Amino acid sequence: MLPTPLTTDGKGYSAADLRRNSPAMRAAPSFDFDKFQPAIEKWEKVLGRKAPAPVKDGKLNALFSEFMMGVPEGWITDIDLPYTQKVKACGNGVVPQQAALALSILL
Repeated sequence: MLPTPLTTDGKGYSAADLRRNSPAMRAAPSFDFDKFQPAIEKWEKVLGRKAPAPVKDGKLNALFSEFMMGVPEGWITDIDLPYTQKVKACGNGVVPQQAALALSILL
């Protein structure tokens, strides 16, 4: 299981730090995905496809979010939406495997 992501994971600072222009924001380290590599490789085997790069142009890659959700490639990212709405759709989307487990428990 992957740990729950925090707002500080991506850049080392939170939205509140951005608003107050804190030293944490100015000295933010880059995020290291190496600790997640075993889980990503396992998920690649389950899905039968390679993971896209987690970061593209210094931002979270929407293709990576889509991959981690386990939905078919292009399920969200092939829709004609701006980047921010694609990432938001991934964040607000339902992970099919989790939904199936919830329904099986409820039924």
